[in-house]
Amino acid sequence: MARIFIGIDLPESIKTSLERLQGGLPRTRFSQMDGLHLTLAFLGDLSTSQLDNLLRCCAAGNPAIEPFNLRIQGVGLFGRQRSRSILWAGLATSPGLLQLHQYILRLVSSANLKSDRNALKAHITLARTNLKPDHDRLLIWLQTQADLSLPPFLVDEYQIFESVLHPEGARYQIRAGFPLD
Repeated sequence: MARIFIGIDLPESIKTSLERLQGGLPRTRFSQMDGLHLTLAFLGDLSTSQLDNLLRCCAAGNPAIEPFNLRIQGVGLFGRQRSRSILWAGLATSPGLLQLHQYILRLVSSANLKSDRNALKAHITLARTNLKPDHDRLLIWLQTQADLSLPPFLVDEYQIFESVLHPEGARYQIRAGFPLD
């Protein structure tokens, strides 16, 4: 079994810019920079035959979506009511991203699989924290980074990722990439 998701890998220049946001928060585990990505569909544990079928569907598919630009904009917090929250970087609205997400959902369905994400909450996970949402240092970090805006980057393919869980956090391996038109 392999833990699989479909997403978009980020260019090194964007990862480097996001790396500069790390630090300054106690009880917070920042994401490994080499693993930063945008998840479009999380599929969970797949058997070898399910993964092979997904790869065949992706290879045979034709997204008919032109490459498009994405821009990281703003930060936020998921899980305000939980003991563990996720700090994220947001993405500016993009018709191309919405088209790609809809295509991915159709592709997943054609492979007889299910995604946990029918609605897209476009974000990049920056960290997981045990700080309470009203913790002074967390509020200052969110306020300081609120105006985050990085240069646009080109999305010209999507990737199939495998997520391998480790005590220090998940590590991601790109299993395959598929170009947009």
